[in-house]
Amino acid sequence: MATTSFHSGAKRHAQSTANGSSGTWNFEVDYNDHFETPLIAYQELLPALQALQEELHIADKSSCKIYDPYFCQGRMVEYMRSLGYDNVLNFNRDFYHDVHRKTVPGKNGIQ
Repeated sequence: MATTSFHSGAKRHAQSTANGSSGTWNFEVDYNDHFETPLIAYQELLPALQALQEELHIADKSSCKIYDPYFCQGRMVEYMRSLGYDNVLNFNRDFYHDVHRKTVPGKNGIQ
């Protein structure tokens, strides 16, 4: 069951905690941009991820690198690890700032 939340659209800027899961961000955010994708959605993506692994000749989940540029609360790393994907990148950073600075992770890690 999905829930809907309404907010004035105020921007929020705060410092992150060491584990990055406090609900605060290292950059200015729009409240409506930070709703987490639920675990069930990642579970439903498994067949597509497995097909992509096969297409790219990636032998197993541990060799598969997954990058999600949108931090939200950072739970997606936990969710993906619970599904066997340990090489997951999801940073408490402003993705658009990273694009501008050309510091977005590439196929071989952070450029």
